[in-house]
Amino acid sequence: MGADLIGYIVKGPAKLPKNAVKLAIKSLKAQRKRLIAGVKECEVCGQDMVEGETCSCGWPVIEKDTTDEAISELAKELVNEWPPTYRDCCSRQDPDDPKQVIVFAGDMSWGDEPENAGYQYLKKLINSGIGEVLKIR
Repeated sequence: MGADLIGYIVKGPAKLPKNAVKLAIKSLKAQRKRLIAGVKECEVCGQDMVEGETCSCGWPVIEKDTTDEAISELAKELVNEWPPTYRDCCSRQDPDDPKQVIVFAGDMSWGDEPENAGYQYLKKLINSGIGEVLKIR
């Protein structure tokens, strides 16, 4: 047995639109509204969910009672960090589309999830739904 490389590989725009923070806030507020209504299935992986609990994939990254201020801060954090430059990340311009960037973040693991900042950033970006809104997939 040995260690496995666990990570995220995503592709997205090299430069986000000027209204990216507004789009992210709108997406998170809509997600909060769905959580309040009662979600029965994870919006990321489709697994059945118990109300009030986080799915094994990490969704949702907010709660029903998350304030507007906290949503705004999370949106700004995720948008302003793109593309990430953490030590456990690497990125390059997409050779087929210079307006896109390909990003990888991850680490070797013996079964646990990587704790490095880049991996956690990409996990939160994808599981928040903001990645999809900003065309980062």
